[in-house]
Amino acid sequence: MPKPPKTPRVLIYDIETAPAIGLFFGKPYDVNIAKIIQHEYVFGFAYKWLGESKIHTCYIWDFPLYKKEKANSIEVIKKWAALATEADVLVGHNSDSFDYKQMHGRLMLYKLPPIPKPQMFDSKKAAKQIGYYASNKLDDLGEMLGLGRKMKHDGIELWWACMNDEEKAKKHMVSYNKRDVKITEALYLRQRPYTTNHPNLANIAERPEACPVCLSEEGMLAQGWRKTKTGKFRRWQCKACGSYVSNRRAEKGTVRPDYV
Repeated sequence: MPKPPKTPRVLIYDIETAPAIGLFFGKPYDVNIAKIIQHEYVFGFAYKWLGESKIHTCYIWDFPLYKKEKANSIEVIKKWAALATEADVLVGHNSDSFDYKQMHGRLMLYKLPPIPKPQMFDSKKAAKQIGYYASNKLDDLGEMLGLGRKMKHDGIELWWACMNDEEKAKKHMVSYNKRDVKITEALYLRQRPYTTNHPNLANIAERPEACPVCLSEEGMLAQGWRKTKTGKFRRWQCKACGSYVSNRRAEKGTVRPDYV
C-alpha cells in the first residue's frame, strides 16, 4: 500500500524581545552606552502552521519560572526549538537577520541542544528580491498591498510596561504579536509566485508532479526555455499560483519536469 503524500510543515512566526538596559553619559539623542545593566531577552513569540487558522502564542509569563526570574526565557526557547525542529520551512519577516538568530543564539546561551537548521523564507528579503519599494517594513508593505497594518501601540512604553509586569501591556503585546504573524502569512502567500528563492515544497513532500511553490497538482504549462551560457532549461508555469520554475538539468527537448 503506497504511503500517503507528506504535507510540508510551514511555520510562520514572529518574536518580541525586551530591550537592553544600559548606563550612559550625555544627551539621550547622542548616546554612548557605558555599561549594559541587563541584556536583551525574549518576551515570547506568536506562530501558526500554514493551512491552519489558529495563531498560537508562547510567552515567558505563561510559565511558573516567570514568578522567580522575569527575564529568563529558557522555556520559550525550548518551545521554539521543538517547533523549529518539527517545521520543514520557517517563514518570518526579517527573520533571517533577527528572529532566527535571536532564538537560535539562546540555545547556546541556555546550554540547550542544537537543532537542525530548517529551510527558511524571509519575507523582507523576498520583498527586496522581487522589486523596489520605498519601505520594506512589514507595516508599510501590509498597507501598500492591502494586507492590513500592524497594531498601534505607545512605542517603547509598551515594552517598558511589559518589563514591569503590567497585565494590560502584556495582553496588548500578545495581540500585537499575533497581528504581525497574520500580516506575515498574507505577505508570504502574496510573494510566493514572484520570488525565485522559495523552498522546493514538492521535493520536501516527495511529490515530483506537484508545483514546487504551492504544491498544486493542477499541472504545469510548458513556457519555452531558459537559456544560459551552458545550455537551455525547460521553463514551466504553475496553473494554480502562476509561478515559474525551470528544470535543474539542461535538456534538448520536452521532458518530464525535474523542478528546481
